[in-house]
Amino acid sequence: MKNFLSNNTLILIAITGGLFFIPFLGMVHLFDWDELNFAEAAREMLVTGNYFRVQIDYVEFSDKPPLFIWMQALSMSLLGVTEFAARLPNALIGIASLIVLFQLGKKLVDKSFGLLWVMAYTGSLLPHFYFKSGIIDPAFNLFIFLGLICLFLQTIRKDPGSRYAILGGLFTGLAILTKGPVGFLLVVLPLVIYMVLSKEGKFNLKSWILFLTTSGLVAFLWFGSYMILYGWEPAREFILYQVRLFTTEDAGHGGPFYYHFLVLLAGCFPASLFLFFAFSSGIESSPQQFAFKKLMIILLLTVLTIFSIVQTKIVHYSSMAYFPITFLAAYGIYKLKGNHRLLKKITALALLLFGFVLALVIILLPEIGSDPELITTYIKDEFTLANLQAKVIWHRWEMIYGVIFLAGVGVGAVLIFKNRLITSAKILFISTALLVFIIAWQFAPRIEKYTQGALVEFFESKQNEDCFVEVIGFKSYGKLFYTRRPEHNLSKHTDNMSLWLRNNDPGKVVYFVCKIDRKEKYFDKSTMELLYEKNGFVFMKKLQNLPD
Repeated sequence: MKNFLSNNTLILIAITGGLFFIPFLGMVHLFDWDELNFAEAAREMLVTGNYFRVQIDYVEFSDKPPLFIWMQALSMSLLGVTEFAARLPNALIGIASLIVLFQLGKKLVDKSFGLLWVMAYTGSLLPHFYFKSGIIDPAFNLFIFLGLICLFLQTIRKDPGSRYAILGGLFTGLAILTKGPVGFLLVVLPLVIYMVLSKEGKFNLKSWILFLTTSGLVAFLWFGSYMILYGWEPAREFILYQVRLFTTEDAGHGGPFYYHFLVLLAGCFPASLFLFFAFSSGIESSPQQFAFKKLMIILLLTVLTIFSIVQTKIVHYSSMAYFPITFLAAYGIYKLKGNHRLLKKITALALLLFGFVLALVIILLPEIGSDPELITTYIKDEFTLANLQAKVIWHRWEMIYGVIFLAGVGVGAVLIFKNRLITSAKILFISTALLVFIIAWQFAPRIEKYTQGALVEFFESKQNEDCFVEVIGFKSYGKLFYTRRPEHNLSKHTDNMSLWLRNNDPGKVVYFVCKIDRKEKYFDKSTMELLYEKNGFVFMKKLQNLPD
């Protein structure tokens, strides 16, 4: 009977995850840069039949290993080259992640805590949203987390054996194959710090050898074989890329040292506000629970420290922190004893403030969408103003979504004051999960029409034309994915394809796109024909070379 109930719970979690993560995956075009980058690499694997080598515009792309791209390529081979196929692997990873959290939470505390941890993860903004995306990080983070958990279990077992060391090596190797050696760092560094700070943790030489051997062999399956086939140069480029991310603001993605603190505070709402309950007095823990809590704190601080030091700042770089944040939030909610009036008062007020701001954005979007002139007088950027000229249909009644969410936040805050903490958290997590679902369903397709709708529309219109489409003055992988660019013989020029195409004749029609605020710089009447302008983008056609 117990196993039957447990299996039913897992099925329910899987179905719920599927209902939240899978619908509407294909309603919005893939976004530059990351989503389109990885999807294009997967598409080119299908075009070339070369699944061993990651390529962009049919040139070696040494920035990322291939594991997640293989997942996308498999999905596309089964479902077609679509947005849905590109994002489906992460939706499935999301379902798997929730099952892992429930099983681990049940093992650490009990079934109710496992369900609360699942709700905390599903009911926080970015942790939920990323499972509806086509970026690498959800798969990468799950492999890291599983690797770390296996090694943690290896340290606390009285009779350690070798199973968890080998499993930890397997998952760590998969993390390396997904995004690179930072996967190894984020498994080993928190574990080593934990062992230094904990007298009870043991990880003997045999366990280390098994872990390192397994992770090394798994990583070697691709990295080692690739160097054997293609030499040291791709590996050198990969290492230089990692160094560049660490030491410079690559591709203009910079930010202050505290960047990821703010990202996680806002992006993990509302779990990030409950996080502090886990540090309160009155938390009762078994030795194993206390050890795991310590590990999660170390993991959170490790992620924050590493990615605060890294000069390239991108929102999803700190996404590994979603696991410890949601655990600590759920643990504090579940375990807190006593009134703790001041802490609960601060949390309730913070929830009302954050919730009000988020609800206000949802309430104002339909109003501003229906009447953009409400904000255009305050905008000076020419490109943004042109974006807002997109014809998008909004309905003012959709403000109700924000009102309902605000009501949920209000009820949650009141219940905190009444010491009904678990009920409050459940209402807030459910409200936020539903809000993210509605945003993906109702709002994201409309917002995309402003930001890249005209651009993708133009790219798609050229799919069946024998031509080149290039962007000037900005970066986009949409010119490859949405034109379905075939293999070509201009690979040596892809570092600056737009410049080469402007100055040379490729034997095909050439189209160029620039942003409206760069029109004077890039549009040349003597060499280009202006086709049209739309929503901030300028579409041009290169004049054909006349015969002598």
